[in-house]
This record gives sequence, structure tokens and C-alpha cells, in this order.
Amino acid sequence: MEKGLFYGFLAIVVVIVGATGILLGVEISSNQPHLREAPSPPPAINDSSAPRYAEKIEKTKLHNRILNNTSPDRIEIGCNSRSVVSTSENQYVFVQCAATTYDDGSVSDGVPRTVLYRISPAGYTRAEQRGTQAESVQSDTTSLREFQPVPLLIYNFGERNSKFDIIVTVVNSSTGIAGTEYTESVESESGLFLDTVFKSPGKYRVKARTAESVTTDTWTLDNDRQRLMILAGPNGLQIEATRVP
Repeated sequence: MEKGLFYGFLAIVVVIVGATGILLGVEISSNQPHLREAPSPPPAINDSSAPRYAEKIEKTKLHNRILNNTSPDRIEIGCNSRSVVSTSENQYVFVQCAATTYDDGSVSDGVPRTVLYRISPAGYTRAEQRGTQAESVQSDTTSLREFQPVPLLIYNFGERNSKFDIIVTVVNSSTGIAGTEYTESVESESGLFLDTVFKSPGKYRVKARTAESVTTDTWTLDNDRQRLMILAGPNGLQIEATRVP
């Protein structure tokens, strides 16, 4: 994976919502595209500047990756970005970009990809994600027909691959302890999308453990626009709630 100084889930990608959302239009390069240099960081990192900066980085990486593999006449790149978590030390931003290339009369459209950036005054880290099916947690609440299963997102911003032991338990279950355990290995600077973990509204207790850290939090799920993220980094584990726009 890639890491630098101060650096769509799916074909239809879930773009997780937060306090700040930015949608930028298509950027058209010249008729003779050339490799671009990395953008300069903003003077201050906040929930407004971080999405713009992350988007510029991702556009540059995608543009240069295309040129390193092909020689198109023109490249068009469209991106959107959204700040999802803000802490005293880091800004976490989702960026989704897609490119269209034009070459000798032919047109090729790339599949959008979503990455999560962790941006701080000291630098940035970029993490791609992969998806996998997971066993659902069974709550007492009957699954609503219109309720779409909600995933659990895990991101490892540490310098080493890490094994995550996660227990998701239904709080105040009338049938006793109702929970599901997950053990997943996540590579350094990458993410994992556990699909269909939460199939119904309810109150859940989530406990996450790695070799270095452990954390527990309680989360109330009311609708299928909500999302839950587990973030691992140099400062340990944190569980953060957000939502889809």
C-alpha cells in the first residue's frame, strides 16, 4: 500500500457520510496528458480542507497510474469526497474516483473505487478496502422488509498486518446472550468491509481486540443509513459511528 508525507464499496459504492461532504466536477486533462506531481498540503488540516486535499491526492494517483499503464489521448476524472471522522489528531476522509480515457476514437470507463485517507499535520495514509460476506448478528427485532443489511467496516492504519477479534452482542436480548464473533486479518494500510453484519434495528455492543489494543462501545442502530467503523492506528483502536448520505 502507499504512504506519503501529508497523502466506487463496490461498483455501486457505499460512500459514508459525515459532517462535511464535497462533490467536485469532472476534471479534463490536456490532449497530451503528462505525469503530475503530488499536491501540496493545505496550511491547516480540518474537516473542510482534508476532503479537498485527499481528493487531489487520489486524482493525481489515478491520473498517473493510467499513464503508467497506457498512453491515452485524454483523461477525464470525476471524484467525490466526504469527511467521516474527525479527531484531535486525524481527519478520516472517504474518496471515490472514476476515470474515462479517450484513445484514438475509443472510450474506456473505469470502475469507481473508494479509499479511506487518514490525514494529519504529520502526513497522510491511504487505505483501500476489500469486501467479504459475514454472518449476521441475530437480534430480537424482526427484520423490516425495507431495511437493508448494514455492514461493519474495519480499517488498519498500522504499520503491520493485524488480526482483529470482534464480538458483536445484542444488548437486552430477551433470548439471553445473542452475539456473533468475527476474526479477520487486515493488511497494513487497508480496509475490510464485512457485509450484512447488522440485519435489523437494535442496540449492539461491539468489542474489538488486536494484539496491541482493545476497545468496547455501544451502538444503537435505527435505520440502514447508519454505519459503524473500527479504526486501528498508532494510537490504538477506536469505534466510530457515521451514516450514508
